Amino acid sequence: MTLEDIYLLPVDQQVLRLKSQAPELPPYELLKAQWNPKDHDVFNTDKRPDKATKKKVIDSTGAEAEVRAMEPVTRIGIPFQRIIVQRAVGFLLGNPVKAKRYIEDDDKQQVTLADMIDITLDDNKAKYFDRKLARTVKSQCQAAELWYVVEDPKFWQKRKSVTGTIPKYKIRCTLLSPSTGDKLFPYFDETGDMVAFSREYILKDGEKKVTHLDTWTADLVIKRSLVDGVWTEDRTPNQLRKIPVIYYSQPEPDWGTVQTMIDRYEKKISNFGDTNDYFGSPMVKVKGTIKSLPEKTTSGKVIQMDADSDASYMSWDQSPESEKLEFELLYKMIHAMTQTPTISFAEMQAIGGEMSGFAIKLLFADAHMKAENDIELFGEMYQRRLNLLKFILGSVLKPDLDAAVDTLQVEPEFTPYLPKNVKETVDILAVARGNKALISRETALENNPLVGDIETELQRMQADADAEAEQMQKELTGSYE
Repeated sequence: MTLEDIYLLPVDQQVLRLKSQAPELPPYELLKAQWNPKDHDVFNTDKRPDKATKKKVIDSTGAEAEVRAMEPVTRIGIPFQRIIVQRAVGFLLGNPVKAKRYIEDDDKQQVTLADMIDITLDDNKAKYFDRKLARTVKSQCQAAELWYVVEDPKFWQKRKSVTGTIPKYKIRCTLLSPSTGDKLFPYFDETGDMVAFSREYILKDGEKKVTHLDTWTADLVIKRSLVDGVWTEDRTPNQLRKIPVIYYSQPEPDWGTVQTMIDRYEKKISNFGDTNDYFGSPMVKVKGTIKSLPEKTTSGKVIQMDADSDASYMSWDQSPESEKLEFELLYKMIHAMTQTPTISFAEMQAIGGEMSGFAIKLLFADAHMKAENDIELFGEMYQRRLNLLKFILGSVLKPDLDAAVDTLQVEPEFTPYLPKNVKETVDILAVARGNKALISRETALENNPLVGDIETELQRMQADADAEAEQMQKELTGSYE
């Protein structure tokens, strides 16, 4: 059904149609619970109940009585999900994405438009926004970036690279996601192009909660509200002439394939904690009929038995090898199946020594392959972002750059993070250059952590050089006299 056909329907039927193509994703409440360690299954008393025990107590008459009690079990939640996502984001966006430009014959309009794109991305703190966006998509399975214009006459006047007609507006961006209370509904035509995007959210109107559904198409911005069970709508022309939304989604979170392993690991390590509570401290064994058992939290545990008994210490020498093997296998498989490198301090210390650049690449090859796969999604969406900004800036806000919109090519350039052996790289370049200087003095100063003001340092270095030359001249003159 086309948008024109949808517009002819009653408003409530329009809403249903526009929401009909929502992707089948895991419920946000489930993803939220998996993301938060305190909401994991090991903390659910229905799935992991406390242990029923019997305790001896003294009642009000002074007599000994046996009562039923619930003894808390060990519950250990491990944030594997956060580690998997954080490291994936780190490798994908540890180096900020750049907007790589291709300028034809130093075309001034293309240069100006490309500069305006860079300025807009910088004003929206894109390198930080991108990390938040990627973390949201990988943990909540969907997100969208909404671009809009705000009036700010002085914004472009401060930018010397923007000449001619100065726009009165600048472009801002906000993140839409399930965690911010948004429900996201893309709508595609028969060719797979997104022709409409809707955002559902709830706002309070006094004591009442009102559901809103905002829809963007290339022609219209439609705002709907559900008041007392009846939908109302307000249509306005879309001044940007493009859907100002970039929508991201993936079928499951980054940890989706290993969630059962994580559940098993947490259950096993919690059981292991219970076992340690029972057997970690020395226990006395008494031969005879058992009269009472110690609680797991009791230190120096004693088993009471009848008379004529024989007592001896019991000790738990070690956990079974099968338990240790399962812990190790689960830990390795969780990391391997999600292509998450184990880069803890202990792991890196175990490797020891200075690694060559090639060895570093091999060590993080799996993480890089995952980052390259992520670029399949994020690269396409970032390209749409750049195309959208190019159109809004060059055709809407500053129409005198309209010709450059079609000719300027800008594409995202990803550089997945990789630790570097700088010394090795410099040595290789030095040999290739015949041990000649590789960088200028200014570049060396820029990268010197001990230098705060490069210009001042250059002046001081020049003064030192002049003083040394003057001193040398005096010595030479004195020797000849």
